[in-house]
Amino acid sequence: MVKIKPKLFFILGCQRTGTTLARFILESHSKISCVDEHRAYSILQDKKLLKKEISSNIGNRWLGFKTPRITEQMLEPFLADVGINFRTKNNFQYKPIIFLVRNVLDTITSMRELDQDDGSWLKIWALRTVDFWCKTNPYFLKHYKEEIKILNSTKNKDLIAGALYWKFKTESYYNYKNNSIPIIQIHYEDLVSKKKETIKQVLDFLNLKWEDSVLSHEKYSHAETDEKGITVGNNDSKIPIHESSVGKWVKYSDAVEAVQAEREDCVIMLELYAKNPLPTQMRSTNNVILECAEIIRKRGE
Repeated sequence: MVKIKPKLFFILGCQRTGTTLARFILESHSKISCVDEHRAYSILQDKKLLKKEISSNIGNRWLGFKTPRITEQMLEPFLADVGINFRTKNNFQYKPIIFLVRNVLDTITSMRELDQDDGSWLKIWALRTVDFWCKTNPYFLKHYKEEIKILNSTKNKDLIAGALYWKFKTESYYNYKNNSIPIIQIHYEDLVSKKKETIKQVLDFLNLKWEDSVLSHEKYSHAETDEKGITVGNNDSKIPIHESSVGKWVKYSDAVEAVQAEREDCVIMLELYAKNPLPTQMRSTNNVILECAEIIRKRGE
């Protein structure tokens, strides 16, 4: 009997949008194995490690890599990111993508709640990464120049950097869709509230039969977790799918109010992002600014 090597796919999306939950769910299927970030970047830049990982999963239909750091880079010639020892030729263009999206305010809240050694994820990574993009990515600098102006003039840089980080990552979905990459868009809110329907869409996308195990990932062991089942991103693999993180941003409404008190266009930018988490077509930066201006005008009437 010939043993079939697994095909590769990627779980992408802005950090804190449910990519880890998607990984837990999918690897609970008997025909799927997944690699989380702790190992994924090392494997992707080493042909021998990749070959070994594929060989160790012969018999499965799919091998998924959860790699939100490179969400916006899958059409680039090279893959890399700030803050980690990772740079490799992109040999993974046109691999299937499961793309997670989530409300911007809940995403920023999750960034803020994830504590790391020197502070929250939001404080450590959002502004640092946006600064990196400004210095190294001409497209980013040009396409988001108005938002960058807002970022540079606000005292609440972490909050606005988080929103801009989210938007750049999330809008890459359109680049892939427009370039005919096989991709499915999954809203975190649907994943936790309409779980069977949403997970079935993903399995159909991967051409796999339904298995009830995907509804109960907490009953299975998962790699790249500690002895308590916790990932480096503080995700608990032993907790069932739940909706309690939807709308969680309201507990931090003080942060939005602080921005509003200082500069109205900052909070309007967040409101627009939250209202249109993934519009039907890419809106240019100019359109966003025009919408902001219109909202300001109506508020003044």
